[in-house]
Amino acid sequence: MKKLNKIAYDRLICQAEGARDLGLSQIVEGVLNAVGPVARDECEKESYSSLELEKDIHNGLWKLAVNIMAYHDTKAIDAEKVDDAISRLSEVVIKEIESSLGALGKVGSLEPKLPGEKE
Repeated sequence: MKKLNKIAYDRLICQAEGARDLGLSQIVEGVLNAVGPVARDECEKESYSSLELEKDIHNGLWKLAVNIMAYHDTKAIDAEKVDDAISRLSEVVIKEIESSLGALGKVGSLEPKLPGEKE
């Protein structure tokens, strides 16, 4: 699991605590399950490419798809159809969340530098 930087982590935890006070349990549970127990130290920064992000989102959506399959007790599954749906959803999920963060179209700060590019 990728760790958030300390500032983002602390802010999300504070927002989850505020959501708890307002009775917004879905936000509380979602945040606490997603962020993990600790933040990343600045010295722990590791590269994280857009391709890795896309792969992680795709794999995460597969886990969700399996939950849906289990919920419906599905016996016949066309993995190609499911994967096509997941691929389309991956693009939408990334764009929507990046848009909500004000990061749409921006290169992530953990994207590996190109050869010759300054650190």
